[in-house]
Amino acid sequence: MPTLYLDAPTGKTQQGTSTFYRTFDTIVASKVGPDYAIYSGIASQLSSGIKVVVCDKDAQPPRRAEGTMAGNLVLCGVAGNGVRRYNVSIPDLIEVGYVAPPVQFNPCGVAFVP
Repeated sequence: MPTLYLDAPTGKTQQGTSTFYRTFDTIVASKVGPDYAIYSGIASQLSSGIKVVVCDKDAQPPRRAEGTMAGNLVLCGVAGNGVRRYNVSIPDLIEVGYVAPPVQFNPCGVAFVP
């Protein structure tokens, strides 16, 4: 099953870092993965119904939530490197037991398994 992985590391949410980073708890509560820079090659493969996994591997213990993407990606800006930023709607996102992702996150905190 195609799966989009979004990284929400605790270390990136500390005061003084980019305002684009949101905490794992905020993403789970709002059911939206906000402002993720997603390369066009990945974005073109995403549509409603794709499984989404949000991870915070920095937390002690590590945390993971799973859900299903609803609708299409919502464009919300462009990163400094020219990659488009999107909000990912995940209305059924719930926290589950942690299992490490089977892939590495790219520098934007995103990974995709087709």
